[in-house]
Amino acid sequence: MEVIKRCGFYATIFCASFLIYVYPFEVVRYLIQGDAKSAIYLLILTIISTLLVIYYLRSSSTFLPIKLFVYEGMGLGFISFWIVSFALLMNNWLSFPSEFIGYATISIIFLLFIFSHFSTKFFKIKEIKLTSNKVKNNYCIVFISDVHLGSNSQRHLRRIIAKIHKINPDIVLIGGDLIDSSTFQISQLDILRELSAKIYFVTGNHEYYLKNARELLYELKEHEMEILDNENVDFKELNIIGISDNTLHDEKISYINNLIENEKFNICMVHQPSIWDDVSENIDVMLSGHTHKGQIFPFNFLVKLKFKYIYGEYKLKNGTLFVSSGAGTWGPRMRLGSFNEILKINLSKH
Repeated sequence: MEVIKRCGFYATIFCASFLIYVYPFEVVRYLIQGDAKSAIYLLILTIISTLLVIYYLRSSSTFLPIKLFVYEGMGLGFISFWIVSFALLMNNWLSFPSEFIGYATISIIFLLFIFSHFSTKFFKIKEIKLTSNKVKNNYCIVFISDVHLGSNSQRHLRRIIAKIHKINPDIVLIGGDLIDSSTFQISQLDILRELSAKIYFVTGNHEYYLKNARELLYELKEHEMEILDNENVDFKELNIIGISDNTLHDEKISYINNLIENEKFNICMVHQPSIWDDVSENIDVMLSGHTHKGQIFPFNFLVKLKFKYIYGEYKLKNGTLFVSSGAGTWGPRMRLGSFNEILKINLSKH
């Protein structure tokens, strides 16, 4: 079974490498020059791309040229795939010279590539107003997820902190994937001490991909951050439940049900929104991320195939789920059809 999974993984990487790193650029070259390369040539390019991707993913390489090839090439190739496929259709349907269509395709890809990079510099503050008869006081809560420090720099984190400063929340909740690379220096999180609010954190999937995951989580505790590892904490009238991402599906549900405090307003942080149907009856609010709202259009349609709840607000039974598009990007620093987001939740008496 393990051999089959591994073969499936390598086959997936091989196919994706062709579709993302080879196919789009060969189509553009074909439209402009009018000649098709041999299958052997395309196979060699695909094998090289596949080996570079596998090497980077398996070795946690910090070599910048390979990182740029894998990540930025991934974003550029994904956008290009759809555009060049459409260009091929136009080349068959329209009477324009294929060279013109080729150069037009390059121009569109370039503009979208620049725009998608530019989009990651901005943050949307999404304000949510909630009322409950479980609270007598007003609370301001900030929720962020998927900052992806490593893929993103400390400067990106500074911009987030500046936004949170202006909100001045009572508590800050971080819903996983704060760090996605072993190259990120934990000492750079010292700037979190600038926040006066209490910070609670749950792990995402990327924290467990790091070589030194256990040591990393221990160090996080020294940066004004309380880690909720399948446990809860009371904050005045709020019961905050934190579920670790490496917990099995049924175990997540069991932990949540055991940590509910009926007399308090129950907030559950869990990185992936996949358990919502099973816990919505007892949770007042569940906060999740992970999906990035697809990050780069039209990837959101593929993400939707895996996650029923991909972005936004979902009400079910007695609770409400909020899935954030995340405060950062994974892999390519690009957003198209999505945005970096900080949730500002205002909770008051019903």
